[in-house]
Amino acid sequence: MPFNERLKELRKSRHLTQDEFSKQSGIGRSAVSMYESGKRMPSYETLEQIADFFNVSMGSLIERTEHQTAPPTAKDDVDDIFDDHDIRALARKTLTGKSPEEIEKKKKKLKQMLEVMFDE
Repeated sequence: MPFNERLKELRKSRHLTQDEFSKQSGIGRSAVSMYESGKRMPSYETLEQIADFFNVSMGSLIERTEHQTAPPTAKDDVDDIFDDHDIRALARKTLTGKSPEEIEKKKKKLKQMLEVMFDE
């Protein structure tokens, strides 16, 4: 199930309107609307916030769908993905100034997300 549908399902299972969910979770009302309409994906931190709010794993929020592209299998494909400048810049921005414990926690969550993304 795509993220936007999963978010809407979780919100409705708690009998919350978008406005109520926004107020209780601290996520902006317009952002919630954009996420549920599939027009935008949340940042890693917001995804973490949503998972914590609903007490679900981040992996369950972003499970692969059958319409997604198969994961790369050739070494060159993997090298191309993880050699991306934007990915490295995002990792640096996210980890800069964090304690060693926070960095390990983020690395563990990233590994879990990658396992979900590349799960066959």
